[in-house]
Amino acid sequence: MDITSTPDDAEVFLDGKILGNAPLAELSVSGGKHELRCVLDRYQQWQQEIDIQGQGTHQFVHCELQPAWGRVFVVTNPAGATVLEGGREIGITPLSVELDQGEHELLLQKAGYAPFTLKVDVEPGKTLTPPVVTLEQKPVQLSLRSTPVGAKVTFDGSSQGNTPLKISLARGRGHTIRFSMAGYEPIEKTVTVGDGDNQELAVTLKPELGEVNVTVSPQEAQLFIDGKKQKKNSGSFTLTARKHSVEARADGYRAEKQAVTPRKGESRKLVFNLQKKEAPVASAAPATTVSPPVSSPVPVAAVTKQSGKGPEMIRLGPAAFTMGASRREPGRRANESEHQVEITRPFLLGVHEITNGEFRRFRDGHRSGFIGGLTLDGDQQPVVNISWQDAARYCNWLSERQGLKPFYREQGNTLVVVNPTGNGYRLPFEAEWAFAARMVGRTQTGRYPWDGGFPPRTRNGNYADESARTIVPVIIKGYFDGFPLSAPVDSFPRNMGGFFDLGGNVSEWCHDYYSPNAGAVSGKTVDPTGPKSGSYHVLRGSSWRDGAMTELRLSFRGYSNKAKDSLGFRVARYVK
Repeated sequence: MDITSTPDDAEVFLDGKILGNAPLAELSVSGGKHELRCVLDRYQQWQQEIDIQGQGTHQFVHCELQPAWGRVFVVTNPAGATVLEGGREIGITPLSVELDQGEHELLLQKAGYAPFTLKVDVEPGKTLTPPVVTLEQKPVQLSLRSTPVGAKVTFDGSSQGNTPLKISLARGRGHTIRFSMAGYEPIEKTVTVGDGDNQELAVTLKPELGEVNVTVSPQEAQLFIDGKKQKKNSGSFTLTARKHSVEARADGYRAEKQAVTPRKGESRKLVFNLQKKEAPVASAAPATTVSPPVSSPVPVAAVTKQSGKGPEMIRLGPAAFTMGASRREPGRRANESEHQVEITRPFLLGVHEITNGEFRRFRDGHRSGFIGGLTLDGDQQPVVNISWQDAARYCNWLSERQGLKPFYREQGNTLVVVNPTGNGYRLPFEAEWAFAARMVGRTQTGRYPWDGGFPPRTRNGNYADESARTIVPVIIKGYFDGFPLSAPVDSFPRNMGGFFDLGGNVSEWCHDYYSPNAGAVSGKTVDPTGPKSGSYHVLRGSSWRDGAMTELRLSFRGYSNKAKDSLGFRVARYVK
């Protein structure tokens, strides 16, 4: 008997005993029925019962073995991925490969991309073509360093933290990274990362300098800047463009301290006229920063995240000044009539707008939202998309945390004043807001949040700039503040009175109901708090959506009864 196989070299078993490898010839096999089996690696076993006739008959048997493997065609986008099975490399995509029947896990790897595991179930004798595998780019870890350290970093307009810092970037597309620090010129880099898993970007910030001219009386007084005694007490000083504390002292006189933020290319002026200790303190003494009372039964550390003692506030008033705008002022609207106002009670006003992080201590689930993939919801961004009522409820919550009697109480769908002379937290009266924005720290009534005319000459606040061109209809052409939406509340220098964002970032709810005829009554208005009722509340201050002269003026009066993505608030309260 002769035995052959396709393919050759199959192991031949007769009745369970091996005869050898095909082809086999001239085998002597006894007559009768026998079990013939052919086995070859990676082929299905061939098995058949044969009938040997005997009596010298020469018989032929052929084993036709079928594959026990299939073909798999692997394609990736992009091509060039290494394909491994069980840690063994089997090819590069696009790849056609034979695999044994059954389930397989193929690992696809390519530099710069996340690994991908492809599971296939191979059937013998068939070709399997899985869908094209699109590899996802692996983010690059970018380490950011600055000299000096501690620079604030914004990534594509969103605040990320301070250097040194690590952020993840998608490969192959440009990202805008901005470094800023008080007293230094900001640096903006457009970064496109390529191959490699870890990269580094280091920058050196250049000091931004401004000039401050100081005049001190009496002549024997000593001058201290940021606590350091100066060799001279008057004249010109070149300082970094950040907030500085300047103090004049003299024996027998009351020390006087003022805050100043120099600006590049501008000269600021400080005048100290020290009062003798037996003389009364001048009513025009500079505002002082205070914190809420520490006698509260509620632990003060639980009030705010920033200071540990509650919102930073500035004491203002009493004061008499002119609200509104002259009819000759460009951009003026009919609801801005000039009128005299007197504020008789000292009050405190928040240094910055209430942030998302602060508001979420009151209402954990609040989210300010997104626009075009950019966030309004960062912890240090001002809270927005809240109603006047929710802003007032936050004030009541803050009062309770500080052991103060709430200023408001619930009545129907709104809140009303419990005690108009109480010192609980509240929204600022419109007159208080106007005084802080237009008068404090200025030698003349301010028209814009910045010094000078329109448009602003230097980067001083968050308005509708070039980066917001695709979001808002009107921008300040040629102005770039780096934030297409709202910015963290301390991203820009304080104004002359020590406040952040009284112009720009977000507009702010005031306590008062809105009336278009504010100031229509002749004579001086004392401690105005607005109409007793109304359908809308007053809004003051421009926002990141505003780029026109009218809205950017500090005398502009808006109104609303709905939450907005560009509308937030800051808190106020009477001193006692």
